[in-house]
Amino acid sequence: EMNGEVVVKTAEDQLIITVSQRAAERIPMKREELAAIWSHKLAYYLAYEGTSYRTRSGGSEEPPEFNALHLGDQFYHQKKYTEALSAYDKALELNWKFSIAHYAKGMIWIELGDYPKAEKSFDTILDYDPKYIDAYLGLYQLYSKTEHPKEACKVLEEALVINQKHPKVRQYYAQCL
Repeated sequence: EMNGEVVVKTAEDQLIITVSQRAAERIPMKREELAAIWSHKLAYYLAYEGTSYRTRSGGSEEPPEFNALHLGDQFYHQKKYTEALSAYDKALELNWKFSIAHYAKGMIWIELGDYPKAEKSFDTILDYDPKYIDAYLGLYQLYSKTEHPKEACKVLEEALVINQKHPKVRQYYAQCL
């Protein structure tokens, strides 16, 4: 809490969203619960390339690729990987540079053991957005799973050049030392 409001921050302590008591009263929910829901949605909005989005009343509707992404996430959590991949493909048809959908596909390919497709998914992101940290984390997961520790540590070093303070990158890189 900060100044009587629940505040959601990034790992780098940048203010993202505040939830006032009045906002929580409009929806019969605790501010912490509302903040958790909003932060989950906000993570998708931040992943969406080039979109400005407001959460105030009258805010924008979700772009259609987000609907496909949410559907893919539901299938993923149900371990319905074929359906999840189809939903993520639909999101990518609507917006080819939708990094979070490429990332999600890469993680599914890792789980299915199709490592070349996983690597391609993460590399696709880095081709157009070399600062997308989750792509490096995905490659780290891939190289760790396929027992390529040197490559795993190398992608973390590349990620650290972009963001030295990222907690997951730092945590995983500490294991490399």
